[in-house]
Amino acid sequence: MTIIGIPLITIKGETRMNIELEHTQKMLDWLKTKLYLDSIAKNASTRSIKRGQVYLCNFGFGIGSEMQKERPALIIQNNVANSCSSNTIVFRLPTIKTHYLV
Repeated sequence: MTIIGIPLITIKGETRMNIELEHTQKMLDWLKTKLYLDSIAKNASTRSIKRGQVYLCNFGFGIGSEMQKERPALIIQNNVANSCSSNTIVFRLPTIKTHYLV
């Protein structure tokens, strides 16, 4: 039996969730990062974000097929909305690794 992809186990008639410790640690690390970013959010409020700029964004720890990790992102939201909103719409760019021949 599973609930939302988490396998359930039954021990002595009691049903418990079987959660991997590594997954839990990653979620706690991401929560710690989110709390830190929230604490410095006032510093970022003076930043002027313009459509077409590329920023390195921390998408955090994804669940399922959500975006995750630190990736480059293109700002696609218009400049008026960027100046009025605390959220910005971005498009995640692929990470391109460049190899040089010597």
